[in-house]
Amino acid sequence: RLLSQELVDSPAAILPIKPALMYLEDDPMGGSSKAFQGAGFYTAENPSFGAVITYYLKDSLKTKKGERKKRDRGLSSSGQDTPYPAWENLKAEDREDEPRMMMIIRDAQGNVIRRLPAATSSGLHRMTWDLQHAGLGPHRIGSDGNGPMALPGAYTASLVQFVDGELKELVAPTSFECKPLDASVVTPEQKVAALEFQNQTAEVQRVILAASQILSESQTRVEHVKSVIEQSPRLNLELYKTARELEIRLLDISDRLVGDPTRSKRQEPEMPGLLDRLQQVVQGSWASSLGPTQTHRKNFEIVTQKLPALLEDLRKAIEVDLVAIEKQLEDAGAPWTPGRSIPRWPR
Repeated sequence: RLLSQELVDSPAAILPIKPALMYLEDDPMGGSSKAFQGAGFYTAENPSFGAVITYYLKDSLKTKKGERKKRDRGLSSSGQDTPYPAWENLKAEDREDEPRMMMIIRDAQGNVIRRLPAATSSGLHRMTWDLQHAGLGPHRIGSDGNGPMALPGAYTASLVQFVDGELKELVAPTSFECKPLDASVVTPEQKVAALEFQNQTAEVQRVILAASQILSESQTRVEHVKSVIEQSPRLNLELYKTARELEIRLLDISDRLVGDPTRSKRQEPEMPGLLDRLQQVVQGSWASSLGPTQTHRKNFEIVTQKLPALLEDLRKAIEVDLVAIEKQLEDAGAPWTPGRSIPRWPR
């Protein structure tokens, strides 16, 4: 309906974006789609949840290798020679940072809410923003995690290309609206207060999930240290006791962080760790339009009170004591273990 010669000739364009309806998705069968109902139970796919954005690209983004192959095909079709590339050109191709497209979502104040990967090929494309902020948990390549739900109101989407570290805006911010599906009993002030609490929770989640990941990696480092102490004749076996004491300290920190497994794995009740308390807050308050309950607030208070001491104990155990043990391994010329610094040469 919006096709025009002007659109086709433009380098890129974002088509008008329909208002995005905001609601909490339900799974009445205990899972996505038809859950466990089987092939005999017919269900149709729901529309994509969120803001549906349709955009157009006149030309594809090509890599250096792709551009070279296109030139070679042109030369070959006209009967000309296609010389082998110079080594410098091949090295540049091997090291190239693949060009990317991004859809940038901003709120009415111009704050960036989300950066979403977008297709790079020519033609019409459609993508959906799930109305969530970017997550703050440990980074995984290809995913920005899930953050709190955005507030109703005005937003913009702009299309940018990212080539060799250079950012270029192809389409200026295009406005659209996010609005509740129906009349809500929650006031705008309550929604703002709920998002503020969720953002505070996300900040603590960023720290506590990072601590959990670092603790797990450090426990693996200690396992390697213990193993090399046992096996290397260059090391005094008395060092094993020091490594074992550090291992117990890390286990104690783990109990505070994720709970004591001694009781829970035997089906007995146990007090939750700080991570469990925080996850209860995240899963409960982020999935509700009514804001946090008093239980959510109390658990958040417990986490923020106890987290600083845990982080300090973890920092001393890893950045001071574990590093000191690993230095003794390096000074003795023991086999390298994961997490240690680069070996010195000559020793």
